[in-house]
Amino acid sequence: MIEKAEQIVSQLNWLMDELQTYENHELAEKKTRFKAVSKSIETLQRGDLSVPAELTRMHDTLREELNELDYPEKVFSYLYDELHIALKRISKPSRDIVSGQQRMYLGRLDRDTPHFTRSELEPILIETLQNLGGSASKEAVEDEIERRLHNEFSGADLDTVGEGIPRWKKNIQWIRFDLVKRGIMKKDSPYGVWALNK
Repeated sequence: MIEKAEQIVSQLNWLMDELQTYENHELAEKKTRFKAVSKSIETLQRGDLSVPAELTRMHDTLREELNELDYPEKVFSYLYDELHIALKRISKPSRDIVSGQQRMYLGRLDRDTPHFTRSELEPILIETLQNLGGSASKEAVEDEIERRLHNEFSGADLDTVGEGIPRWKKNIQWIRFDLVKRGIMKKDSPYGVWALNK
């Protein structure tokens, strides 16, 4: 087991080195353009001026393109969240041995361990989209998942991460990103709409 752990540490160190030296001029240019467009929109809004539809479309397109890229900050955020969860699980008993009655109240019993892993949330996301007709706004999907699972979330599922959103929502976003890459969800759906490929 130590040998496997050493391999993981070695891979992590390699990845960290790669991320530290990561340079992508296209990414830097997109970030610069996104900041400039965002600033223009804020300036117009502060002056109570209408924001041209083309500027809004450009802003949404750039944000979507940035979300599709594996830039260093995004990967570091993902690594931090996942390693934090893994370290907490080391000292916790497996939740698979928790009784059914305790499982229902797991959120109150164990605040440190997420109740739902990404592999458990993936079929829930797909099923939710199917129940919503194959596509829906991101907010509608998250609201439906929250309505369905709110009694089962642990304190760790509800902890805020990254941009100050609950861990379970961040995991749903990562799952959506992965499903798009695998062709299960549409890449070109309108901004803010999540859709399954037929």
